[in-house]
Amino acid sequence: MVTVIDGDLSRPVAHAHVRLGRSRGVTNRHGAVILRVPRRTGSLVTVRARGFTPTTRRFFFRHH
Repeated sequence: MVTVIDGDLSRPVAHAHVRLGRSRGVTNRHGAVILRVPRRTGSLVTVRARGFTPTTRRFFFRHH
């Protein structure tokens, strides 16, 4: 699960478009989206939302 948070207000961002590898999704009203994580290595995550600057960052995910 990926959760998108507004860095200034510390609030979830609804309807943000999130891309993680080949997986894509749109966050719900709680700022969350479930995407398939390809493996346990670092993956690039791209987020775009109305009113925000698009950003791409590398994150490391673990399977539980």
